[in-house]
Amino acid sequence: LFVFLMLDDYYMASGDAGTVLRYLDNLRRILDAVEQFRCGDGTVMAPRGAWNFYDWGFELHDRSFNGQHESMYGFLYCRALEIYEKFLKMANRGGEGEALDEKRSRTMRSTYRRFLNPETRLLEDDYRYYHPHENAPETVGRLVSQLSHALAVLYSDVPADCRETFAAALADEEIAKPDLYLQSFVLRALHKLRHDRTALERIRRDWGTVIRDGGATIREIGFAPHGRGVPESSMCHGFATAPLEFFQTSVLGVEAVLPGFAQFRFDPRPDDLEFASGRVPAPTGNIGVKWQRQGDSLLVEMAVPPGCTALLPDGRQLSCGRHCFRIAVPRP
Repeated sequence: LFVFLMLDDYYMASGDAGTVLRYLDNLRRILDAVEQFRCGDGTVMAPRGAWNFYDWGFELHDRSFNGQHESMYGFLYCRALEIYEKFLKMANRGGEGEALDEKRSRTMRSTYRRFLNPETRLLEDDYRYYHPHENAPETVGRLVSQLSHALAVLYSDVPADCRETFAAALADEEIAKPDLYLQSFVLRALHKLRHDRTALERIRRDWGTVIRDGGATIREIGFAPHGRGVPESSMCHGFATAPLEFFQTSVLGVEAVLPGFAQFRFDPRPDDLEFASGRVPAPTGNIGVKWQRQGDSLLVEMAVPPGCTALLPDGRQLSCGRHCFRIAVPRP
């Protein structure tokens, strides 16, 4: 199901529809495989016997979702159905839209019905021991995690009376959290909820530890017990660089609206930062951004590459070229 997300991210960054559409038949086979394991209550679950792995933030705390019902799989499936429908329309094969919408609605309704605790208004997933002893029951408990709530925020229609509890769960350090890899979803969800300060503080603390330790690379495991000392863990993992996307979308404020950044939103959220500069690669060149805080505004220098348009928070649109301007951003 991550393949759908990867292809959609690639398409929005590159505008390369041809490569994405080559995979339509493969994506269809994945969706059909998921449907084979739809349960009587309408939820979907990973096949029994499969290693239903998210990241080491669960297994190294002795929690496993193997053979268990959990909400995260359902929310990823909901998003996969949306992306597949989008790709079908790009290929002028949009006749399945109604059926895909119905599958998504059914999955979402049943996922909330099964996993939402009516008292706490939080999601609770079944889990088992990662190292089960001889007499361990198949299911040992229900787990509230940041990842389940992040995926719900990103890929479902969160009930109105759950929005505050879900946002609080993402910021609650006592709630089970994924490791460096899938913190990417948590950072995305915090950005969507405009809780960028929480995300920035987490990056400073958790990825800052790697820097303070003198690490020249990002390790595979950061939050689990004995982080760096976990046997056979990698000391150089590209998938652990989740803050890079947050720096692009929140700190630099650049987020693609149309594929290939043909239109991109410029909406920086500096929080307590005084300056930032960086480049975001687009197919026709780099989007260059440099800003400096001056009171309740940012003084911005921006380079917009050919074929791209920047959309500013006040409604202004900037075409190709170099621009210098101010935007209002009150101090936190």
